[in-house]
Amino acid sequence: MRDSSPNLPVARSWRDIRQEVKPRAMSKSGRRRHAWAVTQWIVGTVVVGGLIWAGVALVDMAENKPQRLAQVAQSESLRECVLETDGVLDRAWLMRTLALPKGVTLLELDLGILQERLLADRQVRTAVLSKSFPSTLVVTITERAPVARVMAQLGAEPPREFLVARDGVAYEGAGYARELCDSLPWLAGVKLVRAGSGFAPIVGMDLVADFLGKAKYEAEHLYRNFKIVSLEKLDADGDLIVRMPDITEVVFSARDDFFRQLAKLDSIRDVLQPHPESPLPRLDLSHGREVPVTMGAPAGTEVPAGASAPAVPQSAAPLQLPKISYL
Repeated sequence: MRDSSPNLPVARSWRDIRQEVKPRAMSKSGRRRHAWAVTQWIVGTVVVGGLIWAGVALVDMAENKPQRLAQVAQSESLRECVLETDGVLDRAWLMRTLALPKGVTLLELDLGILQERLLADRQVRTAVLSKSFPSTLVVTITERAPVARVMAQLGAEPPREFLVARDGVAYEGAGYARELCDSLPWLAGVKLVRAGSGFAPIVGMDLVADFLGKAKYEAEHLYRNFKIVSLEKLDADGDLIVRMPDITEVVFSARDDFFRQLAKLDSIRDVLQPHPESPLPRLDLSHGREVPVTMGAPAGTEVPAGASAPAVPQSAAPLQLPKISYL
């Protein structure tokens, strides 16, 4: 029989025990992080909302008030043109070439048309234009560098000097010191072909540029005396013919090392000591170790009575500006 006496204790489990748990207090750094997170959320919501509102307003203006939008866009006139170049052209040249109308705004500028104007000057190799709002145009160009010069004629104009770059492009050139232009050798034996407002690139100029660059930096005392470089036999024989004040013709072979040929020329000039008043008619460096030298009569040599003077080769004539033929 089950005992139901009220004096007996009632069975209890751990679940019946009351436990008072207080929430853990948030640290100071935790409160700061919480406040910062809330602030970021508020700011982000405001920014996104502002952008959405501005976008809706802009679309509404474009659809319903296009004239008002045009007025806003045209409110900033162009204030500055910045030129970045690796050459000698300056801002005055840039403004002349772009020929921008007074009061024009950035949004009104057609960068494609402006780029064409810059590239029409063949001194400019590449041109990149960009708009920096609200009122600045940035122009970045790379320029061709001259390695030689040529006398050429455009239309009915008298012949004049053109500079020639490594890629064979002939251009008038602006911004160069006169001393630099005068130090460049003339080209001969080339046929200029009209192309558009100028000439087609001269074939073989990359090799000529290599040759002249090697001479300039390895034997500058020789390079200074390279007055004319002829390409007449470059295609057929692979030869470059150089005219100097003291040697009428020096033949260099494009098939041999230019430095080795320059060294030979330097040694021969030291031995023979030619002079502009009695130049050597011809020196051929294209035969490897054999160097044929054509000798003329030394200046002041007396001719015995009854004897005829030795014929001076035609190539020993004084240096003259090369004539250019056109196709």
